[in-house]
Amino acid sequence: MNTQPDVKKLIQQTQQYEFVDGLREMQLAVMMAAIGLTAWFVFDLIGIWMPVLAGWMRTIGAWTGLSIQLVVLLPALLALVALLAMRFARRRWLWRESGLVKPNRQIVPLRVTLISVGVLLAGIALGVLLQVIFPVGDLFLMKMIYIASGWSFGYTLITMGNILGLSRLRRVGLFGAVVPTLLIVLPLTIGQMVLIWGLIWGAALGISGMGPLRQKIQAAREEPL
Repeated sequence: MNTQPDVKKLIQQTQQYEFVDGLREMQLAVMMAAIGLTAWFVFDLIGIWMPVLAGWMRTIGAWTGLSIQLVVLLPALLALVALLAMRFARRRWLWRESGLVKPNRQIVPLRVTLISVGVLLAGIALGVLLQVIFPVGDLFLMKMIYIASGWSFGYTLITMGNILGLSRLRRVGLFGAVVPTLLIVLPLTIGQMVLIWGLIWGAALGISGMGPLRQKIQAAREEPL
């Protein structure tokens, strides 16, 4: 008697392949931690780097002012480096036997992306409302933008965890969306808050990806050359 394959399960397993080794989470961990470090440097250390940059612009040239833009772009550059390292590791070691699977360019469904944008905008609107009603300070809205970004990203991870059947994505999404929100009530500068926010996200994503990555490395070592 022939049994029909579970097409839905096969599709889900194929979609999981992009996340099976944990490297995608490690890449995101690097990016989130870099966002926190960059914000701390730009906002809280402005009294240090601004005079240095002004001196460079006077003595060397105005073009040195572009260096601060490179600092702001650091998270994106590190995310790109992590992506290239991820692809190299997969080709060289992790997917040596099974072969490299090229993921769908649109990893996150459009519907999920649109809703996550809505979550971000709703969080920003909440920040504007609270700033109008309560004496929360001039930088409160800036803090809320980062917190709302965490809500949006957390929603995306939770939903992708449901779609892919990966409980670890649901856990890290819920943790990352809820726990850093508590930072908004602490007496922190915006740089300190975003630094801790980014490190919390980075640690959560790194721990989430470490388990499957360790398993994949162990499996790759046991495969015959």
